[in-house]
Amino acid sequence: MKLYELSLKDPWKGCLHGGRVRNTPPVVCPKCGWRMTESVDLPSVDPSKFDFFLPGKPIPVESWVEIKPRLAPYYPPGFPVQQQQSLGPLHTSSQGKLEGMFVSVGSGICCFEKDLFLKFMETEVYPIQAFPVFFKRKSKYEGRLVEGHSHGVVSFGNSIHPRGELRTCELCGMNNILQLIDARICIKKSSLPTQGDYFAVQEWGSVRIVTERFRDCAAPIFANLSFREVPVVDE
Repeated sequence: MKLYELSLKDPWKGCLHGGRVRNTPPVVCPKCGWRMTESVDLPSVDPSKFDFFLPGKPIPVESWVEIKPRLAPYYPPGFPVQQQQSLGPLHTSSQGKLEGMFVSVGSGICCFEKDLFLKFMETEVYPIQAFPVFFKRKSKYEGRLVEGHSHGVVSFGNSIHPRGELRTCELCGMNNILQLIDARICIKKSSLPTQGDYFAVQEWGSVRIVTERFRDCAAPIFANLSFREVPVVDE
């Protein structure tokens, strides 16, 4: 299977600035320290249905260990419960001209013009679940945009890290992702879901990986996309 890193020819021609209704808390870890984590955003998770309180500030590892299993039932199968994870619908404002497929700042490429998205869903690509994008103030784009939800999560191979090793803290579960090298992006074959064409990367939430079928179906519809083939490795 051929895989591609999905990007934009001009990322800042049109983009969205905003956030989601809730975030999971960061963790203060005494072993590896408190660091930002690149989590996979989940528009499909509805925080209003939680039957527990979700702290809005850094918490100790012990508290995260208690919260994490309580979040899992609200998550779609195959998606990890991560720290500083953005949950729920996107509430945003626009900048520049939005056309085709475009970027939501901090969340990778995830949003589409609704009409083009529906046209895209008529192709052979595996169907993508979509959610409406909401605007913080009146906008000409209100009701015209949707956010595509990744089919599943894939993982990086170790060669993307300068030391050749992606490690996870055994206490808090944080990855040592701070020195990842973009040009070395590769995907573990063993992490690939059995179906789907549009994947998020567990270790680096703003990266989107797509199949050759996605590329072939999307290229004639979204003129502003760029695709770079990434190696698939056995590890």
